[in-house]
Amino acid sequence: MSDHAIRTVAIVQARFGSRRLPGKVLRPLAGRPMLAHVLERAAAIPGVDAVCLATSDSPEDTPVARLAESLGFTVFRGALDDVLDRFHGAALATHALVCVRITADCPLLDPYVAGAVVALRASTGADYASNVHPPTFPDGLDCEVFTRSALEIAWREAVTPAQREHVTPFLYGSGDRFLCVNLSRSVARADARLTVDDADDLALADLLLSGVTGPAPLCFAHEPILDRLDALPDSARARGHLRNEGYAMSLDEHPFTHRAHAVIPGGAHTYSRGDDQLPAEAPRGFVSGKGARATDIDGRVWVDWGMGINNVLIGHAEDVIDDAAIAAIRRGQAFTRPTPVEVELAERLVAHFPGMDMIKFAKNGSDPNSAAIRLARAITGRTRVAYDETAPFLAIHDWFIGRTVVNAGVPEAIRALSVPFRLNEPATVDALFDGPDEPPACVILEIARERTPAPGFLEHLRAKCDAHGTLLIFDEVVTGFRYALHGLYSTLGVTPDLLSIGKGMANGYAIAALLGRREYMERGGIRHGHERVFFLSTTNGPEQSALAAAAATLDFYLAHDVIAKLADVGAAVKRGLADAARHHGISDRVGTLGDYDNRPLLDIRGPDGNASFPFRTLFVQEMCRHGVFMPYICPSFRHGPSELDQTFEAFDRACAVQAQALEAGTTDGFLNGPPARPVFRKWN
Repeated sequence: MSDHAIRTVAIVQARFGSRRLPGKVLRPLAGRPMLAHVLERAAAIPGVDAVCLATSDSPEDTPVARLAESLGFTVFRGALDDVLDRFHGAALATHALVCVRITADCPLLDPYVAGAVVALRASTGADYASNVHPPTFPDGLDCEVFTRSALEIAWREAVTPAQREHVTPFLYGSGDRFLCVNLSRSVARADARLTVDDADDLALADLLLSGVTGPAPLCFAHEPILDRLDALPDSARARGHLRNEGYAMSLDEHPFTHRAHAVIPGGAHTYSRGDDQLPAEAPRGFVSGKGARATDIDGRVWVDWGMGINNVLIGHAEDVIDDAAIAAIRRGQAFTRPTPVEVELAERLVAHFPGMDMIKFAKNGSDPNSAAIRLARAITGRTRVAYDETAPFLAIHDWFIGRTVVNAGVPEAIRALSVPFRLNEPATVDALFDGPDEPPACVILEIARERTPAPGFLEHLRAKCDAHGTLLIFDEVVTGFRYALHGLYSTLGVTPDLLSIGKGMANGYAIAALLGRREYMERGGIRHGHERVFFLSTTNGPEQSALAAAAATLDFYLAHDVIAKLADVGAAVKRGLADAARHHGISDRVGTLGDYDNRPLLDIRGPDGNASFPFRTLFVQEMCRHGVFMPYICPSFRHGPSELDQTFEAFDRACAVQAQALEAGTTDGFLNGPPARPVFRKWN
């Protein structure tokens, strides 16, 4: 079928209701109802055969329908809230084979720009074309063009309120399922706002239209209007709106999100899982996973790089591990006396980690760290705790949280007992021991994150602790089982007195542990003559399923070279992102950090070269649009060629958008919704 024979219909969606400006589509603009301008401009789009107004069957939208009919346009009336269904009905009623989606809040629409989108779809054979992914044209010139066959798939399969209300998110948000193309402006002007959302917008549009003359459709071109906008004072042009706010709000209104926030403070049981940590287009929740992919509550399958907050290092639902856990459950989950499972795993782990003699199980990494501190205070008789203030997280307990900005509820007397030093800065360690104050009871730190310890630093720390009778605690909750099979410390030549492990220990099952030298650990037991220490006591610490999963995970590590595979996957991700960033000329703004390929860190910077929450959020958003969930990079044993290929394709597309936003100097107009925010902040 030739392009000429394809019936292309511009469908203008409009309704009387509006959150900020009720009845705005009928309000006067340059002497005529605003909707009249939109319909007239839609009719002038090159390549469009017909124009249809799609409004609701609500009685309040009858005046909207009557206006369009009086102007000679076809009208279709359908569902008020299910706009996708209404749009689909309009396409069927008008026999459209290609649909041009126009919204009624765009009275300054440029038909030539929309016509270029129509032509781009036709020339590429794409399922979906737009000028908004990413946006480089002014807000208000938005146009989306798609085939009716793609529309019908979305109509059948889209399930979320945001997908149904906003018609097209299912199309551009389904990864590679649909061929999607975008029209970009040679000079980006996504900063300009020519849409009408509230009374101020309407007044600005009226001002911009006044005096615009010339034969139609030449008078519809946006350049003269943009010139008038640029000539206005900054105060008249500053609006402060997010682009596509309605879509962002509808994402926030997902029923699952409402349910979660109604019963869970923050909507999630871990702050880093919260809505404020991710872009609006991130999955709202997950229901299942297998290998390196996870399925969200809306049925969409993602390549998962979060992996349970760096917790699942082999893969989701690994059969051999799950089978071991299920078998343990069938024998009984909890008992009132020790079981062979916990004793056998304890024996294996103390033999696995050099220099460790005893172990206590827990359910998270915070409890072992805090138990170690209590033990150190009991042994030394001292109160101060020296902690690495560069560490992003060491515990949920007062000794650590009290020294962050989120210290509400922690008494000042508790805060004062925690004294900071800085990783890889020996002088800050010396100040703790050589000053007038009593030496600390213990020193606690993660020995490495993205960088290896500076030469001699750990040795210096060990020597200081030995000289002053201070216990040295290594937090390997993250690095254990990830950087080295027997603990990272075993490769660095410095052994701690106490060692915390957790993430990666049981492939996502809830278990952590504190290991240590017998002379210290025994003080938390009952076979000594010293004062008793209520060390670490957890009802569910010896939960049988988690212990069995940990044993099976250890078996898996010993049977497969998991550590090497994690490094290979991480190295491939680093190369793939570097290639994409180099291709788009943004290598100095997008990349990774770290000495350990097993856990590369995303390094996303803004135009000023500094780390940027908005630009990082934009990058994660664009990865999400292509089915890749990468809040950070957690390589797993099950990340394979198909996951890497999809990730690399998403890197290319995300870097293309990132480059345009960097050129524009802002994420405004590119980011749907607010940027992510730091967990540790004083106020919401």
